[in-house]
Amino acid sequence: MMIIDSRFENDSIFLADLSLSQLRLMNDGELDWFILIPKREDIIEWSDLGQEDQLLLNQEINMLVNLLKELPEVKKVNVANLGNIVSQFHVHIIGRKFGDRAWPGPIWGTKSSLPLSQERIQFWKNAKISK
Repeated sequence: MMIIDSRFENDSIFLADLSLSQLRLMNDGELDWFILIPKREDIIEWSDLGQEDQLLLNQEINMLVNLLKELPEVKKVNVANLGNIVSQFHVHIIGRKFGDRAWPGPIWGTKSSLPLSQERIQFWKNAKISK
């Protein structure tokens, strides 16, 4: 069983286990913000993943980007891997909206003043996410 960094568990909600990754939703009441965490031990950088896993992760990222692009309020999707605070390899997929709290700047270092609603959690739990 893969160990998830406690900061992910504290800051996000589990949505699904995908082929490669655990999919989580950040506790952000303003933005649809996903985190993909590959279910592999001791992965810190993209290059630590084998080529097959890199392809799988790319497919999972594309699936989430395409889901976010279907939402009329999402005007841009940001995909990023930083890992400066939590070194366990993970990828952020964020649906950005014109006029969101950081627009047009980067969302990093900002925090929503609103908690994630149960309605939004249920919306994503009911979404057709390819597992």
